[in-house]
Amino acid sequence: MPDEKTEGRIGTDPAADRKLILQAKKMDLEAGWIGRVIGSPKNAPNNLAFLSILLGFASGVGLSLTYPSQWLEFWKLILPILTLALGYVFGQKGS
Repeated sequence: MPDEKTEGRIGTDPAADRKLILQAKKMDLEAGWIGRVIGSPKNAPNNLAFLSILLGFASGVGLSLTYPSQWLEFWKLILPILTLALGYVFGQKGS
């Protein structure tokens, strides 16, 4: 979060620096503490879908290596969730 100090200026125009700092503070207030993790309300669904894809693949690989005798059962459970998330991310209409 930008400090009130203006020691390390971003550009050469002080007015532009103030506008940038105010815009960053406004974005922080709009997003909240959860928004800092998952993103703004506009990008949150994509970020959550990406997070579920990443966690699904990571847990699938980890459990497949940990329990090699039961890897097929886990992938039967996780693959529908992964394909749902991938379909959401890549199936969205462009704005």
